[in-house]
Amino acid sequence: MEGAAHADTTPQPTNTNVTTGESCDEHGIDIEVWNGDEASDIVKERTESGLPRIPKVPATLRNSQNIKLPQWIQPSVVSIGPYYYKHKNLRKAQKLKSVHAEKFIKESNQERDDLYHKIKTETPQLKKCYDNLEISKYTDNQLATMFLLDGCFLLHFINCSREEDGFSNLDFTNHEIAYIKQDLFLLENQLPYKVLKLLLEEAKNSKPMEEKIKDFVASHVPFPRGISVEKENQQPCHLLHYLQGVILNKPETSSPRQKQDKEDKGRGRPKWDSCEMIVQELRKVGNHFKPSLNKPETSSPRQKQDKEDKGRGRPKWDSCKNVQELRKVGIHFKPSPTSYLTDISFKSHFCTSGCLKLPIISMNTSTMIIFLNLVAFESSNTSKTTTNNHGIISYLCFLDSLIDRWDDVKELQAAGILHNFVGEQREVAQFFNNVCSKLVPNRSAYKDVIRQIESHFERHNNSRWRNGYIQFKQKYFSSPWSCIALIGAIIGLSLTGIQAYTSVFS
Repeated sequence: MEGAAHADTTPQPTNTNVTTGESCDEHGIDIEVWNGDEASDIVKERTESGLPRIPKVPATLRNSQNIKLPQWIQPSVVSIGPYYYKHKNLRKAQKLKSVHAEKFIKESNQERDDLYHKIKTETPQLKKCYDNLEISKYTDNQLATMFLLDGCFLLHFINCSREEDGFSNLDFTNHEIAYIKQDLFLLENQLPYKVLKLLLEEAKNSKPMEEKIKDFVASHVPFPRGISVEKENQQPCHLLHYLQGVILNKPETSSPRQKQDKEDKGRGRPKWDSCEMIVQELRKVGNHFKPSLNKPETSSPRQKQDKEDKGRGRPKWDSCKNVQELRKVGIHFKPSPTSYLTDISFKSHFCTSGCLKLPIISMNTSTMIIFLNLVAFESSNTSKTTTNNHGIISYLCFLDSLIDRWDDVKELQAAGILHNFVGEQREVAQFFNNVCSKLVPNRSAYKDVIRQIESHFERHNNSRWRNGYIQFKQKYFSSPWSCIALIGAIIGLSLTGIQAYTSVFS
């Protein structure tokens, strides 16, 4: 009785912010405490909106030891979206936004109030793309105005950038324009792509503007050969996501099976998919079939290799060596025929040498900024359909496995694969080492290439004559001068032998 009386007089905890039914489940467990403050709201918003959020850069990249990396995630001239709104270092561009926004509205033959009401209707969904804590600082009216202003400014800037002498219509210096181009592809400086679509729905120049946006994004691909945007991402969540889709996209190619089917169809032959129909026809005329007495192999070589790797506890990515180690076993490097990140291949020649082909890449400050923000986007967003299975991270991690020191960068430069506009080769190596140190790539990416390189290593280590051949080749044929010296030595020895012979037998 005393225990019951004491339980009745114990004060019950109260929640002044939300009701008990909203914060606790049927068992009394507080959902906010269990999932973290506002975590349940964020999950609910992401599920309802169906749009990937524009997240903040992860702390692992923001707190990097490299001094430059934190600077490469913050805009230098112009802010887009709510994260850096009214930042003290961006006030000049903020004042000029309205001038350029009015120009776009006038050129598109639309009314500002109509565009505002259109965006205001979508604001409850649009704001769910951003971090919940950051977006809660603003009202829907402020956000709708911000989206309208930044969207119109962004479209006007892109329109001017794709026209001859278009930048002369902007009130910015050439130095500022170069930095604005970088600012537009920062993860924390993005605008939902749906805003641009809303602004272009009834614009008189909507079709040309869509092509200009596509060309503007494609111009920032960090590959000298460029990439043809044949089939762009139809539903990007922002410009950085658009750029990611352009880099990772590859035109569809026909497999050998599809090509054979087309040839058979052209020649009037049945497809292999119709084998069941052939079997039925054979049975009609009295043919029957027996099982083969030979026991089929249950595991393919790839499956066996996977089991061995799993049994050894060895990650496949860790087995890839750096450039200098690859050269010691006779592997050299050549540019790939295309600039797609998936166009990485390895081929062994007569079991004595090999060729690793990589897409050509230009390394400069803009390239580093784009890669860093793409890495931040893929690291933050858990949607596999959005990040294309960590394609950028996997590519950078593969390069990082090849580049340990400055001499690795030097070798890739000599092969024409890496165009270094940064200056010091050491800085390029440090960029890959710092950015990729805490990244987790997709283990299935480039696994065939890594396995082929590993197999080449094993054959090399198990053969003495291959080691001797490669050492001889690297010692005497690594440069024109060593080759000339070898030829000179051979000629000298030959002349000495001839002279000795003639002196003895003459």
